[in-house]
Amino acid sequence: MSAFSNGTEWDIWEASHCDVCQVDAPWRRNESEQGCPLILDAMTGGTPVEWVAPDPAWPHHYECSKFEPIKEPQ
Repeated sequence: MSAFSNGTEWDIWEASHCDVCQVDAPWRRNESEQGCPLILDAMTGGTPVEWVAPDPAWPHHYECSKFEPIKEPQ
């Protein structure tokens, strides 16, 4: 089953999760050829097991167990 019902849901979720996650940051900065494998799973129609919907009433409101906020330079 697809993780999101439409592209807008994905865009909103990506902006508040993937775009600010350390796991995918090297790929987004063109420092790595491989990005987060969970995004690939979602983009090919799956729902990564690492994405947990804590409230069954909102099945597409996921929390990612692999999320690591981007560390700000000291």
